[in-house]
Amino acid sequence: MRVINFALTNHLYAARFDDSIIILDSINDKYLSLIDSAADFFQVILDNSFEQKNDSYVIVHNENHQTDVESLNYWINHFITHNFITKTTSERGRGIASLPLQSGGLVDYKWDHKPSWQPFAKTSKIQIIKMLFTLAKVHRLLNKKGIQGILDEIKKYTTTKLHQPTDQEIQKLSETIDAATLLYPKKTYCLAWAATFVIEALKRQWRCNLAIGIQTNPFYAHAWAESSGSVIHDDPQIAQVLSIILKEPFI
Repeated sequence: MRVINFALTNHLYAARFDDSIIILDSINDKYLSLIDSAADFFQVILDNSFEQKNDSYVIVHNENHQTDVESLNYWINHFITHNFITKTTSERGRGIASLPLQSGGLVDYKWDHKPSWQPFAKTSKIQIIKMLFTLAKVHRLLNKKGIQGILDEIKKYTTTKLHQPTDQEIQKLSETIDAATLLYPKKTYCLAWAATFVIEALKRQWRCNLAIGIQTNPFYAHAWAESSGSVIHDDPQIAQVLSIILKEPFI
């Protein structure tokens, strides 16, 4: 018997929030929400292994006798046709991220309203100028290639020889990026700030990730940098109440 598994296609990321599944297309830089039976079957397809019999897929070791085989095959073919999923030889594909640790999400959250921004007081002009170049590059990548452009840039600096930065090092880099964003002619949103931090951190061989969290009702997406599971220069609650849809390079 040949066992078939399904995984998200390489440019897609997914996370469940409440009864919905949000899909992030990193190439087209778009979010899509699956609800009701579409969300339920999407979860089933990524969580199970299948045996293909003629033109039909059957769940291997299916203990849920209420599974509608006809509907299941409809959704499998639908998601394949729309390039949401792909067959994989691995036992477990890249599936759906976990639910938020706490319910409720965020309401009227302003990530850049920090009470004590004094980035110029402790940052050298030379470092600010250097950071402006990185920030400008991040903005260009986002404009031309979207999130995928940022992910490709992050991969350039990903290595196995990484170490944990000190709190002082993290604070200094954060202040430098803050200063650069205040001087940059266009508004810097959370994704550009976090991407700039992660790229600069990886250049320094720091252990660091770019994370994106999502919620529904209302829809909201937020990006941040983190190191060893700790949120950097942002409210720690975001990692608790948002569903993590992307974490790269996941180190």
